[in-house]
Amino acid sequence: MKRLYTPEWVAPHPVDVPDQLRQEIGGSDLFLQMLVRRGYVDPQKARVFLDPSYYQPCPASQLPGLDSALPRIVQAIQNHEQIGIWGDFDVDGQTSTAVLLSGFRQLGCDTVYHVPVRGPESHGISIPYLENFLRTGVSLLITCDTGISANNAIEYAQSHGVDVIVTDHHTLPQTLPNALALIDPQFLDEDHPLRTLSGVGVAYKLIEAVYAEMGKTGDEVTLLDLVALGLIADVAILTGDARYLAQRGLLQIRNCPRTSLAAILSENQVQPETVNETVISYVIAPRLNAVGRLGDANPIVEFLLTEDPILVAATCNQIEGLNSDRKIKSDEVFKSAQAMIESEPRLLDKPLLFLGHPEWPTGVVGIVASRLVNLYHRPVILFNTGDPQIAKGSARSVDGIDITSAIASHKDLLVSYGGHPMAAGLAVSTENFDSLKYELIQTIDQIATISDYHPTIEIDAQVNLSEINFQLIDELQRFAPFGPGNPPILFSATNLEIESISSMGRSKEHETILLSDSYGNTFKVVWWQASEMPHPSSRFDMAFSAAISTYKGKTQLQIEWQDYRDCEVEMTSKRSKGQTGINHLDLRASTNPVSELRRIISENETLIFAEGSFSCPLQTVNRENANPSRNLVMWTVPPSLGILQSFINKVKPQNIHWFALSADEENLGILLKRLGSALKSGPGELIYEDAATRFATTSALIHQAFLWFAARGDITLQSDERTHGIYTLVSHPANIQQTELLQNQIQILHNEVYAFRDYYRKTPSPASLLAEEAKRPRKSRA
Repeated sequence: MKRLYTPEWVAPHPVDVPDQLRQEIGGSDLFLQMLVRRGYVDPQKARVFLDPSYYQPCPASQLPGLDSALPRIVQAIQNHEQIGIWGDFDVDGQTSTAVLLSGFRQLGCDTVYHVPVRGPESHGISIPYLENFLRTGVSLLITCDTGISANNAIEYAQSHGVDVIVTDHHTLPQTLPNALALIDPQFLDEDHPLRTLSGVGVAYKLIEAVYAEMGKTGDEVTLLDLVALGLIADVAILTGDARYLAQRGLLQIRNCPRTSLAAILSENQVQPETVNETVISYVIAPRLNAVGRLGDANPIVEFLLTEDPILVAATCNQIEGLNSDRKIKSDEVFKSAQAMIESEPRLLDKPLLFLGHPEWPTGVVGIVASRLVNLYHRPVILFNTGDPQIAKGSARSVDGIDITSAIASHKDLLVSYGGHPMAAGLAVSTENFDSLKYELIQTIDQIATISDYHPTIEIDAQVNLSEINFQLIDELQRFAPFGPGNPPILFSATNLEIESISSMGRSKEHETILLSDSYGNTFKVVWWQASEMPHPSSRFDMAFSAAISTYKGKTQLQIEWQDYRDCEVEMTSKRSKGQTGINHLDLRASTNPVSELRRIISENETLIFAEGSFSCPLQTVNRENANPSRNLVMWTVPPSLGILQSFINKVKPQNIHWFALSADEENLGILLKRLGSALKSGPGELIYEDAATRFATTSALIHQAFLWFAARGDITLQSDERTHGIYTLVSHPANIQQTELLQNQIQILHNEVYAFRDYYRKTPSPASLLAEEAKRPRKSRA
């Protein structure tokens, strides 16, 4: 279907840089050309975009509804009334609640708050919980990041003598609630500078107005770090005031991070001065979101505001635990959804993926939906169908298809819904589930046809990889923060080839790829979530971004793979690594493998692969220390096809002698026992990949084993986001439930390794192992 095809690459159009822009702004030609392409031709507008000190923010009074809200809030403050704040459990909701709570506390207000717990309450305002909340004596209720669709709840509150002020940013419903004031930037024109504020931005502007009224103008700036956190975590369009607030908030985090954020950064070995939108999006926000998705986010509000080091440390430990749980659950749901698609490929004939399962946690289906959108480039809705009466789901979309509007067009079938053009939450009765699926697929099909939706990738500059250096990337960082409305700068390079691939990450989900260009230069590239994606089989062009990354105090230039396409330059490709032109000698059934090995070694210089504890009379290599060699012996059996393929890509052999000897660690009990001994005798830090190599398994299994030892009470584990496990030997009470969960996960991963090794030993031809990779279908990634 025409709207679901491979993204089209749009080359940068030539532009003329005005002399005045060149003189007043300065910079390289590439930098100035990008400014012009992004619409900043006038030097004054360019200066305002690049430097927040030149930006004139809009007064809070321009927000609709503020003029009605302000007198009532001032009255409540002066009369010492109890103000109630009702928030939401995602990061935007957490920070919105914290901004209002901190703002009113600094004015000496009697203030209470409530953040819904996702499991029993879901998003929005549930009347039974609202009833309990109002019993505390609230006379003025202020919502944040929620409420614009809560007609019944607001009517309930006002009927009980409680005035309600709604601050929200979500899409306006057809029927608005009858509140005292509705403050939502969606009432503004689309080009208004305040239009793209998220919930925390609206909350901040409200506090700004209140402080001005109370003679404390300027005191609200201490909250800007929370505003930046919420804006970026909620993927707000970073234009106008939203960009200005994010810029100033990021500067505040870098220069003087509050105690809670400093603790999260320290836990993950990130220096505060390096914090940018990427750190927020991939380090801070997922951890805070994990609490809202899987637990109770109310303590996070106090965590964000406290300076108590004991409370911060305890909460940080809980956050890390829930984040690990979130990753496990997300991976399980993703694999389950992939299994559904693989068993029923016709699902991909539809313009919408609409899937449900009774065991999918509602807290992670949105995360998985986003991964599936990236993989299959169409809207995705995933449901938890465990409730026999109501299915709860999360939707994610692609540019050009407003998923919330599509869902709203079938509100007669729904119990509830709400969201943005790119994301939504919804609930549907089980009797209407199939009807909703049919109707939404038809609606998405019509929207895509009318809009002639066609995914594109806009390239900012075509370069040679050798042109990417610290000076260039440092200059282009002036465009940051990046996000919707200001996408990351995207380069393209042509005529590349993969030299080797190394997996990384706890679940081997990412890859470090060594590329070569047509001049023979080599470059290291990071490809996130690469394990889900097909790889080029010959020379190709790559779309990529680049950043300066600081990790464990070491600063480096990081090139990040974004997309690829077949090379437009017609060239003769090198032979396909490890797949064609290899002479395979099958010795798996040999009755005297040592004798065979000595014969092979005596005839030719040969590399021998072996991992784990094994019997071999000669020196061997493993997946990490291979070098090119004409002759290769596969002595023991690797734990996965990916590791086998990566190793052979490094060696580039012409002859492979296939044996199939066992390492002791193929037995899971032996593996865990020896890993435990290594932990007890080690220095307190073990690289997952090194341990996986040492014990002849996958790093995904090693990571789960680390978590298992921690849950048993043997160690305290602090893990970074890449490859290390840093731990302390202790003895503390076991978490029985978590131990059992991890035992099951370890067994699943071990079964995967066993299944591959069994196939390795039984397949009629070992060459067929390498053919498996070549048969993988190519799916596009935008």
